[in-house]
Amino acid sequence: MTTPVIEVDALSKQYAIGTGGSATLGRVARELAWLPYRKLRGHPIPPIIKKRQTFWPLRDISFSVGQGEVVGIIGSNGAGKSTLLKILSRIISPTLGSATIRGRVSSLIEVGTGFNANMTGRENIFLNASLHGLTRSQITTRLDEIVEFSGVEKFIDTPVKHYSSGMYSRLAFSVAAHLDPDLLFVDEVLAVGDIAFQQKCLNRFSEMVGGSRTVLFVSHNLSAVSNICSKVLWLDQGQVRYFGSTEAGIAEYYKAMIPATVQSLDTRHERIGTGDLRFSSISFYDGNMQRCERLKSGQDVIIGLRYQARPEKLEPIRDLSISVVFKNDKGQRLFGTPSEVLPTTLPTRIHSEGEYLIRIPQLPLLPGIYDLDLGCIINRSTTDKLISAKRLIVTESDFFGTGRLPPNQQGDILVKFSNEWR
Repeated sequence: MTTPVIEVDALSKQYAIGTGGSATLGRVARELAWLPYRKLRGHPIPPIIKKRQTFWPLRDISFSVGQGEVVGIIGSNGAGKSTLLKILSRIISPTLGSATIRGRVSSLIEVGTGFNANMTGRENIFLNASLHGLTRSQITTRLDEIVEFSGVEKFIDTPVKHYSSGMYSRLAFSVAAHLDPDLLFVDEVLAVGDIAFQQKCLNRFSEMVGGSRTVLFVSHNLSAVSNICSKVLWLDQGQVRYFGSTEAGIAEYYKAMIPATVQSLDTRHERIGTGDLRFSSISFYDGNMQRCERLKSGQDVIIGLRYQARPEKLEPIRDLSISVVFKNDKGQRLFGTPSEVLPTTLPTRIHSEGEYLIRIPQLPLLPGIYDLDLGCIINRSTTDKLISAKRLIVTESDFFGTGRLPPNQQGDILVKFSNEWR
C-alpha cells in the first residue's frame, strides 16, 4: 500500500477569545491592594485571573491524501478550511493531534506573504521564491516567465509599496504559480486581479494540477471544485462531514443547503400584499412534469405555483401579472419571468385554489444555489409578494456540448449562441 503524502490524525485547534487579559504581576498586585477596601465596603470580589473563553475552529479531524490526488475542501464560512491549510503549511501549530506532510509544499493562502514593501518587484521574486526552497539559479531560470505572467514588466524594478493592490496581487500569484512543489495548497486566491487575469490564474492552476503533484484546493466555487478535484473534504463547524468522491460530496453539500423541513408558504408572515391571492407552495418539475428538487443547467424546467384566493374580492379581473425572480447566493437579481411581458395569456378566472405553471426552456444558470422571489399583481394591486420563497439547487451538465462551463467570475447566466467562433 502506498504511503500517503498527507496524514492528519485527530487534529484540533483551539483559540482563546474574550477580554480576560493576562495575569501580569502588576495587575495581580493592584487587585490585592484593593482587596481590603472591597471587603470593608461589602463590594463583590472579582477573580484576579479571569477565565478566558475558548473556540475550536477544528476538532478531531482525521483523513489522508495519496500522491497525485486533488482534494477540494468545501464548507461554509467559519468551517475551519483556512485554519486547516495554515496548519498543514506550518504557519500555525495544532493544539492537539498531528499532521504529517511528505514532500515540498507551496501554499497559495495569503497572496503576498513574504513580500517586503521596500524592495523592488524583482528583489521580492528572489526573496519569496527562496522562502519556498528554490535556489538562486532556479529562480533566475524562471524569472522572465514570472514577470511576463504577472504583467508588471514596466515596474519590476520599482519598490512594491508603490504598486496598486492589483499589481501586487498579480506579482505575488505569479511567483507562487511558477514554483514546482510536491504538494500545492490553494485557498481562494484564484480571484486576484481583473477578470482577464482571473481566467489566466485558473488556466495556470489547471496546468499545475495533475501528474504526481498533490493538491488541496479550498474554494466556494463548486463548479471549479467539480471540474478540478477527484475528492472532496467537507468541513462543517470544524469537523469532517464528508470525505470521498467529488460528485457525491457536492451532492451531499447541496442537500444540506436546503433545510430538512421547509416552511410552507401559506404559513409565511413576512410577505406584502392584500392576501386576496396568496401563494401556498412552489414546486419544480422537469420537462416531463416529474417533480424534482435539484435541476441541471440547460434542463427544461417547469415551476408550479399553488395558490389560495378569495375570487369574490378580485372579480372582475382586468389585468393579472405573476413573476418569478431568480437571485444568486449574493442576493443579486439575475432574471425574472413577468407574465405581462411574455407571449402568453393567463386565465382571468380565478378559483379558490389553483396552480400557475411557468416553463423555462434550457435553464440558463451555472451550477450553484439560487433563491426565488414571487410576486402577484391583480388589477394593479399587489396581492402577494414573497422574498426568498424557495431555494433552488442547480447541478452541472454539458450545457454547450463541449464538456466545459465558464468560471463563476464571468457571471451566473449561461447563453447558448447559435453562432460559433471561427
